[in-house]
Amino acid sequence: MNLTILSFKMLILFSLAVSVPYFGQNIQWMESANKSTADQSKVIAGSVFPNYKIIDEYKEGMHYVYKLVPPTLSQDQLQDCANGNNCPESVSVSFKVTGDQYSFEYAKGSSKVLMPFWSASISSNSDSYKNRDLKLWYNFTNVGNKSIISNESWRSSDDW
Repeated sequence: MNLTILSFKMLILFSLAVSVPYFGQNIQWMESANKSTADQSKVIAGSVFPNYKIIDEYKEGMHYVYKLVPPTLSQDQLQDCANGNNCPESVSVSFKVTGDQYSFEYAKGSSKVLMPFWSASISSNSDSYKNRDLKLWYNFTNVGNKSIISNESWRSSDDW
């Protein structure tokens, strides 16, 4: 009987030890963000900023950018943002476009909005996530009350 309880406790401890490093790592999201289509990139942009509304999207060279705003903006603020005026509440998500493939480059915005996404989807215990086998490398940079989640997966293996 004691051996069974001990074995069960060891199994639980082993399960916790194995699962903790993977908490917050949405591998499927990162892989799809690295290789998506135009339609998928819009969904990915929305997943970083849930409930935000895309008010602008544009191609700039080899980059496609989505500009989003929170649902709490008044109609006047929303119109100002849509017209290109100063909009401190806006956030952006950029993709590098190569042919028909869209690769997540970065998300920029408020730290209080980006940090929960980072912790839940990429890394709950570090400001960088690297997986050499899957060729995934994401960084979280905080500057004041603004943050950037950047995709560094494109870097050569020498940089890893």
